[in-house]
Amino acid sequence: MSKKVTVKLRDPFPDHNGTTTEVVLREPRGRDYIELGEPFAYARADKGLLVHAENDQAIKGYLERCIEEPDCLLAMSQLSLADMMAVKDALLGFFADARLTRSASTSSSSSVTSAGSAPTGPAI
Repeated sequence: MSKKVTVKLRDPFPDHNGTTTEVVLREPRGRDYIELGEPFAYARADKGLLVHAENDQAIKGYLERCIEEPDCLLAMSQLSLADMMAVKDALLGFFADARLTRSASTSSSSSVTSAGSAPTGPAI
């Protein structure tokens, strides 16, 4: 069962059932990740500084797939800017949590690899 998060709206909007006061997002699944890719693009700048830029098309795709309530198209057309930013932050929070979980599990596993297998490295 995938994780879900509920974002309470600062600016509720009317819908066919009354008023929408929250948006429910599900955690992206592996298939979503494979098909849409990373929500960020990473690059190394001078002196090894890591910079990232948001991949707007991937983020839009994730929102379209992961908004469960209300209807995604209704939500995306009716949300205020502040509420859309909060929903987007909640979506990106799933990726941050997954990276922390992955990082914790790879750092606790053995760093020795058998011949022919590739060592695991950072996510970038």
